Amino acid sequence: MDNTMLIVDDNLMNREILKLLFQNKYEILEAENGREALEILESCQGHIDIVLLDIMMPDMDGLEVMRRKASLPYFKDVPVVIISSSEALDDQVKAFDLGANDFVNKPFVPEIVCSRVNNVMASHQRMLSIALEAERLKVKTELDQMTGLYNKTTAEYAINELLECQSDKLHALMVG
Repeated sequence: MDNTMLIVDDNLMNREILKLLFQNKYEILEAENGREALEILESCQGHIDIVLLDIMMPDMDGLEVMRRKASLPYFKDVPVVIISSSEALDDQVKAFDLGANDFVNKPFVPEIVCSRVNNVMASHQRMLSIALEAERLKVKTELDQMTGLYNKTTAEYAINELLECQSDKLHALMVG
């Protein structure tokens, strides 16, 4: 079991319900408020795969956590499913505007919670796979297959960039 889920909710009963739903699929970490969640995310950099985040909590609410998400490199790419008892559409709109991947209402319907988390994780995995493939193809187009060195186009681009950025300095180019 290498997937890690962070459940952030001030209500112990809600955390226990979610833990029961996902304990066979994820290693579960828990936080009672947003401040504690950010501390856990920072200490586990790169090891949290998904966050289930309540909106209404003391100390720091879920929307404030979402506001900080984009500026934190260890959190910005982690998918977040908002969990809330709020029926207000405004809360859902704010959550999605701040980057939430999905929204689940309380009280929990286990099948819906599991389906939404699974969908978010499947989508996230596809995006990671696409990004890795794009990087692999980028590297492949920049290198000569036989030598492993930059190809002509990439070398010309790198040389021109260097000459443009440092046009006031002398440069020498050796080709073997």
